[in-house]
Amino acid sequence: MKKHADLYPVYLFYGPEDFLMEEEIERLLDRTLSPKERGLNLHVFSAEEHSAQEIAQTAQTLPMFSRYRFVLVKEADQLEDEKVKIVLRYIENPSPARVSFSGDRLWAPGKDIRSRSRGSGKWLSILDSEENR
Repeated sequence: MKKHADLYPVYLFYGPEDFLMEEEIERLLDRTLSPKERGLNLHVFSAEEHSAQEIAQTAQTLPMFSRYRFVLVKEADQLEDEKVKIVLRYIENPSPARVSFSGDRLWAPGKDIRSRSRGSGKWLSILDSEENR
């Protein structure tokens, strides 16, 4: 595991290539958590199956025996408008003590997440992620 000071509190992935997106998420996971730290600090959610409150609450929870907590939200583009509002509250003011990762596919343009997450997160098109390695 490499330690990097250039990590953002929130990453939002988008693009048509699920396989490449998964590779990039795995690289970011390797930068933040060792295999031992993952048991207590890696959380994978499905936006369709988990509540926005559960996702946001987990992201706000302090990490256990690690510098970071890694929260991955799959099918994030499936979040309903009411759920988006709850997640946006966290994205607008994320905890600096840990890194949360969110995304899987393109978030719907009408959900206003991109403009409201500026400054607290990083948007990565899977097509331009090569430059961010």
